[in-house]
Amino acid sequence: VSTQSTWGQIMMKEVNKDEYSEFEERKEDVKENGEGSPKMKRSIIAPYNPDEKIHVAEPEKVARKIEKMKRDGRKKLNVYSDYDFTLTKRKIDEQWADSTFKVLASSVLLSEKYKATSKNLFDVYSVFEKDEHLSAEKRTQKMEEWWEKTLELIIAEKLTKKKIKACVLLSDLYFRYGIVDVFDMLEEGKIPLYIVSAGLTSIIKQSFNILDFQTSLNTTQVLSLCSTVEEYDEAEQIIKFCKPYITSTNKFMALNHERFPTIEPKSNGIVIGDLIQDKWMINNINLSECLTIGMLNSKDPSELALFMKEYDIVIEGDGNLVHVARIIAHIAGLSFSDYEKFGENGREIEKLFSQQKTLLNSLKIVV
Repeated sequence: VSTQSTWGQIMMKEVNKDEYSEFEERKEDVKENGEGSPKMKRSIIAPYNPDEKIHVAEPEKVARKIEKMKRDGRKKLNVYSDYDFTLTKRKIDEQWADSTFKVLASSVLLSEKYKATSKNLFDVYSVFEKDEHLSAEKRTQKMEEWWEKTLELIIAEKLTKKKIKACVLLSDLYFRYGIVDVFDMLEEGKIPLYIVSAGLTSIIKQSFNILDFQTSLNTTQVLSLCSTVEEYDEAEQIIKFCKPYITSTNKFMALNHERFPTIEPKSNGIVIGDLIQDKWMINNINLSECLTIGMLNSKDPSELALFMKEYDIVIEGDGNLVHVARIIAHIAGLSFSDYEKFGENGREIEKLFSQQKTLLNSLKIVV
């Protein structure tokens, strides 16, 4: 599997807005199959990243959580996850991969005015997103301002469903290696996954359509999506976004909100995110036990220290999802073969499951 969307990059150079009607007819590049299953001329799944590291700050505490959840069984388990740069990659070959919003901002199918203005908004507001010195209320206010202005820009572009689909097919959006394993375990165990995302619903759904088409998955069996929803007119053009908007800091209000999918109450949960505030998504959920997994996309020691204070398990270095799949499999009592082929990181996770009574006295966790 190529580690770069070479075809996408070539097509982005070849196709401009004036050629879009011709582009729609180029069946060899973007076409439908069956009931609208999209074809992408690269894998939407990134290659395995061998440079990740697994960190567990308090192994005994984590082991106790996992064993409690395992005893309770899969029927008492929900999984809650962010989408952008949590289930998807942050970088591919040292180049920035696409988030849902960047799928649009990097596309030749949108105007230069949109790209310039959205970049300016990013430069102004992104500094507030991770600023731990700001109060939660102030950060939430800044994020809501950012989203409001960006969504207004998108409406002004008069995007249609077809155009959004084309943007995704041409994008550099990649799921992390191991995404198939995660959904295999969820589907086999009939464990619900609630994605709470500040991204755009149509782009997220399209990415899962591609994933299902390229694999044997049927992600709709276990997936519920809470994200920013578009409303279309009769011509399938975006005319508004439904409130409340989900941003990176107000996800706690999405779960249990009447506009989003109803949550099946479970006593235990696994929460996965790439920002500290992703943990907030379960603030309004009553959980007996919660295991948190942080996908740290940098190798910054200060960020690692912060993540290790906030998350039970940290996967550092824009890593893989196979370890998440293995944890789900263990808790749910499912088989996950050949896991130790993933080397030292695989062995570290296995140690969390072995020697349950001694609570891992022989652990050699990176701290």
